[in-house]
This record gives sequence, C-alpha cells and structure tokens, in this order.
Amino acid sequence: LMRLCLSGRWGRVEFPPSFRWRPVPGSGAFPPFMTPLTPQQVLALAPDEASAKAAQGLVKPAKWVTLGAFEGGLWGECQGSGAKPYQVLVDANGLGAKCSCPSRKFPCKHGLALMLMFAGGTGRFASDPPAWMTEWLAGRRERAGKQAAKREAAAEAPAPDPAQ
Repeated sequence: LMRLCLSGRWGRVEFPPSFRWRPVPGSGAFPPFMTPLTPQQVLALAPDEASAKAAQGLVKPAKWVTLGAFEGGLWGECQGSGAKPYQVLVDANGLGAKCSCPSRKFPCKHGLALMLMFAGGTGRFASDPPAWMTEWLAGRRERAGKQAAKREAAAEAPAPDPAQ
C-alpha cells in the first residue's frame, strides 16, 4: 500500500520499496543509475483507472515542455490547460512524486505520464536538473534526515521506570 501525505497545494506519494529504482551498470536506453519500472508497474501505481487512462494520453513528447533525468530522479514540465506548465517531479531514491497541478489524486496523471515516458523510453531526457527540482530533493533529504534522527533518539532513550 502507498502512504499519502498532503501538504498544502502540493501532494506527495510514497511508493512501496518494491518499486525502488536501483543502479544498473550499462543499462541500454535508460540512464545507468536507474532500473526502469515497467509500464505495467507504473500503471499499477495509478489511484484509479481514469488516472491511468489520462496518463497514457500524456505520453507524448509534444505535451512536455521539458523532460529530465539524473541520479536524483525525474522531472518535467507538462503543458496543461493553463498558461504555465505543471512542474512534475519523481524522487528516484525515496520514490516520492510531486506535481503542481490541482489534482487530489496521487500520483496524478502527470506524474504517472512522466514515469511511463521514462519506462517506455519515450522522449529525450536532459541531465541537468532545474533549481526547483534540486530544492525539492534537498528539502526531502533534510526532512528524511530529521526523521531518522528522531527515530534514533527515541530508540536510544531510556525506558521509563515503571516503579514511579
């Protein structure tokens, strides 16, 4: 099962460890730092059938202003109905996804489409992440570090004395 976390306008979905990308030396069409998910695995992450179908309609390079992949994850800007394209991010290490669209589904059709494009080798993925991608990843790493420190502190704390 997926854990959902909502924070303001942006939502985040945490994927189960079985969907983790791992380094693969010399991978053919995919960057060597990621084992790609299969399109079937990506579609299995869809919150419902409508999202999966909508995502498949966005798997066209013409719909995307930018596409990128690097060791930290995937990103892209998908042109929606508004003037500004939606910023879509996928964290390859913690496998979280984020999109600036107003959808309440996680992952949204844009996140699914980005993962489908990468899984299917569709589109040209740049390698230099934009500032908004690196800022998001840095924030995720910082929060993960703080959570780990809290867990360690809780584990090391002495147990309360039952006699008191």
